Amino acid sequence: MTTTDTLLLIQTIVLFLTGLVVLWYTLETYRIRKETSKQNSLLAEQYMLIKEKEKFELQKEMSFVEPVFKPEYCSVGKDNGTCNFLNNGGLIKNVSIQPIENYSINISPRNMLNSGEKGKIHIPKYPVPIPDYIHFKIKFTNKLGIEREKFFKYSTKNAMFEEIEKV
Repeated sequence: MTTTDTLLLIQTIVLFLTGLVVLWYTLETYRIRKETSKQNSLLAEQYMLIKEKEKFELQKEMSFVEPVFKPEYCSVGKDNGTCNFLNNGGLIKNVSIQPIENYSINISPRNMLNSGEKGKIHIPKYPVPIPDYIHFKIKFTNKLGIEREKFFKYSTKNAMFEEIEKV
């Protein structure tokens, strides 16, 4: 075997070994990329779970500070309605109610409504012609002394109300 043949053989072996190293590196990079992608998916899932937990905790804390008005027994007359409700949230003071449309509406109690206490909304006379829904807002001062308001939609058919976004 000549020197040229020997050098050619060494070059071929080195080239073959280099090819093996590049192949190994490619496979290892592929595995790392898959694992990184999997970890990113897990991190995104964890992030979403943490956000949901934070949202739940915030709602839980808000229920200690903000009132949660739950309608109970309601009665409807030909042109008037009364709805009893329960405060499932936090203590509120300085309670007032204001109609959005042109009609008369009352709420009691007005000075303070504790958590678990009942109140009453009374509409002595519906507007004419009687709409399916009328709207009102309840203003109050929460436990932290912050003046707040919540908006509601009231059904003249069954005297029930539900909280809504601002009218």
